[in-house]
Amino acid sequence: MDKTPVEYPGLTLLPAQSHDTPHIYDLMQAIAAADGSISTVSLQDIGNLFNDPWSDPQADSLLALTSDGKIAGLAWVLLNPAYAQQTTNLTWSNVHVEIWCNVHPASQENDPGLGRYLLQWADKRGATRLYDVPHSNLPRFLLTNCWEDQVDKIIILEGHGYRPVRYFARMSRNLGLPVPEEPLLAGLRLCTYSPELSEPLREAYNEAFKNDWNYQYASPQDWQRIYISRSDFFPEYTFLAMDGDKIAGFSLNHVHQASDGKREGYITYIGTQSDWRKRGVASALLCASLHAFQSQGLAYAALGVDTDNPKEAFGLYARLGFVINRRLVQYARSV
Repeated sequence: MDKTPVEYPGLTLLPAQSHDTPHIYDLMQAIAAADGSISTVSLQDIGNLFNDPWSDPQADSLLALTSDGKIAGLAWVLLNPAYAQQTTNLTWSNVHVEIWCNVHPASQENDPGLGRYLLQWADKRGATRLYDVPHSNLPRFLLTNCWEDQVDKIIILEGHGYRPVRYFARMSRNLGLPVPEEPLLAGLRLCTYSPELSEPLREAYNEAFKNDWNYQYASPQDWQRIYISRSDFFPEYTFLAMDGDKIAGFSLNHVHQASDGKREGYITYIGTQSDWRKRGVASALLCASLHAFQSQGLAYAALGVDTDNPKEAFGLYARLGFVINRRLVQYARSV
């Protein structure tokens, strides 16, 4: 494999460092503002990248800086922690590495070639990381995400051999509208998150989503770092349906904030254990979450859903007032 030269006309290219965290956050906020959305990436999320035991920012990231030190673009390669930890209790149909390629809206307008360059760099680095994974008998892919309406980015991706493999709907709900009361079934009780429930909730998350596309195994360390210790995680917004001392279902929620101060409640994960599915648990958890968001004066709630999910999921969300407002496309290239 040819080595990609780390140079680009008019820009300085170098690995990201921890002191770049606030500037990377500003980049993500600027991209979200330009396309009219709220970024789900918090300042703490970016800081976590520099403490990720499965990623080496020195080798897995590339910043493009203008002459005045502003970030024009960023590429980052992320290995699924399940592979890095060689988790043995999971069955995989493939192994994949996720790549980020983000260009500041002003730079994208003035220099469309930067996006192509960053993708080329991330593509080569991602392929190298793929071959660090010891499952040589499985198909290998590079994955990246793109909104369906980002036509310029799609042209770059497809020109580099990436093809759409999965679609995710972003759904939102106006919290100014009434939220129904949907109690849990008899035998279950509703409670909010507390620290002693962290490990049972982690186990419930892994069990609920282990067969999902692009599932991210959560080790105890990653669980705390990525989900529970985030600055936008509020225990009083996260609800659990308890069957005795076991978790029958959960709604893991966060609050995202835009650079202009707008906030939205985000239902990050809603999961039900197999014995309790199709029995109204998810509906009750969703309604509890929406009521909590309303009590905090939030205007909207949002969630993401895999369009290959059973139709019951879409029916539930639509019945509770959620509407699709955008689609995210996951692109892949076979390596």
